[in-house]
Amino acid sequence: MAHPLEPELPTPRRRLLRTMWKLPRNLTRLAPPILIDSATTAGIEDAEVSHWGQYGLIEDFVTVLHRDGTPSYRRRWVCALHSLKHMELWERVKYNFDRRTWKFTIRGPRLTLPDGRQRRATVTDRPLDRWGYGRLVEVVFAPLAPGVVVEMEDQQDNFTPFAECPGVWGDYLLQTAHPCRRRRIALAVAQPFTARFELHNGAPAPEERQVGDYRVWSWDLHNIPGVEWDEVTPPLHEFVPWVDFTTLPSWKPIARYYFKELKVPKYHDLKDLTSTLLTSSLSDKGDAEHRKMAAAYNFAARDIRYGRPKDNFEDRAIRPLGTVAEELRGDCKDKSALLVALLTEFKIEARVVLVRTAQGGRVNFLPGSRFNHALVLAKLDGKEMWLDPAGSAYSLGQLPFYDQGVQGLILDRREPQPTFIPPPTPADHRLERVVRGRLIADGSYHAEARVLARGDRAAGWRWGLIERNSSTRERVLRQYVGGLFPSAEIADFRVEFLDDLNGDLAISHGAIMARLARRIQNLMLLRIPWLEPMRDNGFFAAATRPQPLMVPVHSVSDRHTIELPAGFSGYGLPLERAEQCDWGRYECRVRIENGALLCERDFELRGGNVPPERFEVMRRFTEACIDGDASDIVLMDGDLKDPRT
Repeated sequence: MAHPLEPELPTPRRRLLRTMWKLPRNLTRLAPPILIDSATTAGIEDAEVSHWGQYGLIEDFVTVLHRDGTPSYRRRWVCALHSLKHMELWERVKYNFDRRTWKFTIRGPRLTLPDGRQRRATVTDRPLDRWGYGRLVEVVFAPLAPGVVVEMEDQQDNFTPFAECPGVWGDYLLQTAHPCRRRRIALAVAQPFTARFELHNGAPAPEERQVGDYRVWSWDLHNIPGVEWDEVTPPLHEFVPWVDFTTLPSWKPIARYYFKELKVPKYHDLKDLTSTLLTSSLSDKGDAEHRKMAAAYNFAARDIRYGRPKDNFEDRAIRPLGTVAEELRGDCKDKSALLVALLTEFKIEARVVLVRTAQGGRVNFLPGSRFNHALVLAKLDGKEMWLDPAGSAYSLGQLPFYDQGVQGLILDRREPQPTFIPPPTPADHRLERVVRGRLIADGSYHAEARVLARGDRAAGWRWGLIERNSSTRERVLRQYVGGLFPSAEIADFRVEFLDDLNGDLAISHGAIMARLARRIQNLMLLRIPWLEPMRDNGFFAAATRPQPLMVPVHSVSDRHTIELPAGFSGYGLPLERAEQCDWGRYECRVRIENGALLCERDFELRGGNVPPERFEVMRRFTEACIDGDASDIVLMDGDLKDPRT
């Protein structure tokens, strides 16, 4: 029974005849077909198709919820192809389904060759099991070459509602990575259901009409430009117009759906494993509850490898936890369920949380089945702690960047609730280094350094070194720290918390440089060997951008104490440089104190998207940081005076 304040999920009405007979539904009256005319085909230049790789002529997407709670989806494409990547996507289109519960219908697949000739695509329909229930439909377009126009319509009809939550939900991008002459989106919902939708990033309001028992909303757009795309372009949901819709009144039906779909385990037999982990945790230092959590997390994240047997690869259900622990492998939901079970055995509150990772955009969605990953939310000493056991390279309590600032659904049989994982901060993905060294009068340098890495910065090293032998690990990490001290001899190399996920990855080493500084009579010139200095401006070499720029989130802190040769003093010191903008901060300070050169550098990027009209602001900030990192330090020997004094 629903909570008194929770809206009731509408009860489906009597079944449609086509649902009982498992026949495709006729959606024409809800969304009449779009005719191909001169407005959609004329004037497309070959250079434009070549530039984008694919050019849409017509894209028509229809979502329908019928009175019996079953949905239908119709999609139609007419598009010109050019790039090999897009031709490969269209070369062979596959549909798998179980005809007892749903079915795909393919209509009119054909292609138009550059010389105007038309050919029908080849459609095959074959069984996947001996009873013929499972079907594989393949549509093969051939021959494909630059300038070919492909046309196809498919329709998916479901003959049963989604378990526990009859309804539809989804989102449609009104602008994509390629242009389109005409793009139509339609949503039709029959009584007794109602729909709600949200418009994002300037999406226009729909046209609305009533067709019998169906309420229909439609967006019909013409001449939509494409989005220029590169690796620093944000996810489309964060800046292009899009529409979100759902017919569900709350998240509770979705939680019930996932409990049934994933078969979240209620009971398990992990006593032997928990006893072993408890014994191993006794040898660690720290609070007893923290030791237990660390032991459980290390086992689920590090010892359980990510993957599934081929027979279970497509299975949505969580595998038996005893089997996961025995085989030492599982996917994100297997590992998360196992970690929750282990923590529960240790009397630590924990629950599985489904999330939609940031690759799809850090945006808020209406209720629906939108999730692609599983995390764990635990409570230790009354504080929430987020854990991702699938991220086997992340220390306890640290999350991958793509897990942060995203929408989640806490699975709880009594009170499931939507949530947001805390957003990333520069401190979450950080490099810190402390260097103490001695500069010799001939310009050589002897130093001891310690580097700490956390979050994505530590995971980047761990991913490539998990299960590698010790010599490979040392060689790879030596190469990294050696690059920070050019032409240096690296000695006394030590690594901490590379396999153990209970702390930040730490690298300690000595460095001997034959020449850090260059001597010119009584002067000595040197450039501070900063940690990951900014040497080029990358994407900022272009004066403008047609699309937003996605700024990462991380920080770098570097501290040097350089003991100077006797008699040397600074020229033009102290040096201070501070730069700031909405997306980052940079500070560089160099001074002499008690015969030592004290150098401090802090750099952080705070994330977010830079609009095209403010791109120049971020470009100037980056150039200033590059200039600050490249500052030369001048040291004086003897009686030479600083002209400022």
